[in-house]
This record gives sequence, C-alpha cells and structure tokens, in this order.
Amino acid sequence: MTSGLKHPRAVVVAILAMASPAIACTAEDTPMPSQTPAVRTVAAVDDIYGLWSIRDGDTVCRIALSALKAGVGHQASVERCAVPSLREGSIWRPVVGGFELLGPGDRVLARFRKTGLDTFESMDGRLRGERAVEF
Repeated sequence: MTSGLKHPRAVVVAILAMASPAIACTAEDTPMPSQTPAVRTVAAVDDIYGLWSIRDGDTVCRIALSALKAGVGHQASVERCAVPSLREGSIWRPVVGGFELLGPGDRVLARFRKTGLDTFESMDGRLRGERAVEF
C-alpha cells in the first residue's frame, strides 16, 4: 500500500501538519518588533574610559575619563579646554546609551550619546567627541 507521499518534503509537511497545537507557534504568539521592548542598558565603563577630544565646532577640549571611582561616578580630568561649558568637569558616569560629565555639586555639564565605535555626541548635537590619539 502506498501513502501517496513520495517526495521527502511532502512527508515532512504532512508530519508538521499533524503536530500538536501545543507546540505550534502562531503569529499571535510572536511579538512584532514594535511590540518588543527595547533593551536599554547603561554603558560599560570599559567602553568609555580613556582619553577624549571633545569639539564644539573648531573649539577643542581634552578630557581624560578614568575608571577610578569618585563620588557618584568616576574621576575625570579636563585639560587644555577651550569649551567653557566643560572646563569644570571633574566626574563622569555611564548612563543609558552614553555618559555624563559632571561638575561641582554633581551638576551635569554635558550628556553624551554613543554615535559610533569610538565617537560620542552631546544630546543637543553641539559637541562631538572621539578618542584622542595622544594628549
């Protein structure tokens, strides 16, 4: 007696069609990408600490972000800084998607978001940061 299923693919389709509904996955069970919650994690210290060159147009500020803990974050050292809004930076901390540079009283001087492998941009787009080759 022949089953009428001569092609191996037809056999697989027939088996899958008989599978229990308990193991079947329907479209209703799978969330659409827009329904899937975005993973928002705090940036890793290891991805950020180091020497940075922050630009505001032609104006440059050199910042050393340390991995050493200090206050509410980590030590920051601002050197040769021609960007007035960053001169008082002394602490930095990682935040979701980037980092913040803090000044006296833990006041946020600037918040940066990651834009590339070794590039950051302030939330208003005015300041752009990249790893400094040398200080």
